[in-house]
Amino acid sequence: MKRILFVGTVLEFVPNAILAAVIASFVQASTGTSFGISFILVLACIYAVLLMLWIKDSLWEWFLFVVIRRKTASSQYLDHLKNNKYPEPGFYPFLSTSGKAYLRHVMDNAENPADLRISAAMGWSHLDSIENHCSFQECRRTSIPVGDAILAYKKSFSKKSTI
Repeated sequence: MKRILFVGTVLEFVPNAILAAVIASFVQASTGTSFGISFILVLACIYAVLLMLWIKDSLWEWFLFVVIRRKTASSQYLDHLKNNKYPEPGFYPFLSTSGKAYLRHVMDNAENPADLRISAAMGWSHLDSIENHCSFQECRRTSIPVGDAILAYKKSFSKKSTI
């Protein structure tokens, strides 16, 4: 994983360094400053712009998640749990991992029907692949609605038992 991160960082740096070198040569010619100082300043400006774009995109994605996607995704997961008659969830103290823990429990329980265990395995592998291959933020935006759905599903069992 560290090697992939290193290779990705180098591959991201090369085009930015080429662009910075081209712009720095124009800055050097027009201002008379040294190429090294121009290169470092231009490269810093490029990364500052990239950081600002990342912050903007990140804030926008979280805004959309809070306003629209969380409720929609949670509702879809809850419908899936109800339609496939998943067993009542137990207590999972960490909301971010409750989806994977619950699906793992359903998947590993030999008393559950095979189709339910396969469905749980598919859900678990989906969450696991997002956790291992996506950004931290995307992982959170996926695990939060799953946790919400599981908590709502657990509450639906407590309502049935009191009626």
